[in-house]
Amino acid sequence: MRRGFLIIARQSIGAGVAVACALVAVVRAATAPVPPPARVPDLVERAEMARSLARQEPSWRRAAQRLFPGDRWSQDDDFFNQEHRAVRALAQARATSPGQVLRAIDEELRARPAGRKVNASPIKPRPFYD
Repeated sequence: MRRGFLIIARQSIGAGVAVACALVAVVRAATAPVPPPARVPDLVERAEMARSLARQEPSWRRAAQRLFPGDRWSQDDDFFNQEHRAVRALAQARATSPGQVLRAIDEELRARPAGRKVNASPIKPRPFYD
């Protein structure tokens, strides 16, 4: 009889702790400060941001090709990692969001796609595994 009571008591305590943790999480999320909306750059500034990133793309491609010769998928992965870091840095420097910088890149790609890779490399199984 006593053993059954201990099992029920432990389960009740466990459920109570879970409910308390969930409640704390909900309260913290509800009372967290909302970040101010990101500044929206104008058309001229977006074009300048996109051109500055486009000028860096050839060096990112070369670096990725040196690091991953013959592996297009990994080259693309490395290229987009470099682009991601540059987008975040540019967004912080311009006091805007990374989404606004990516919007500028998208607008530039749609306006002038010549000479830039705008598709994805196919995903294929690798013939080797490290």
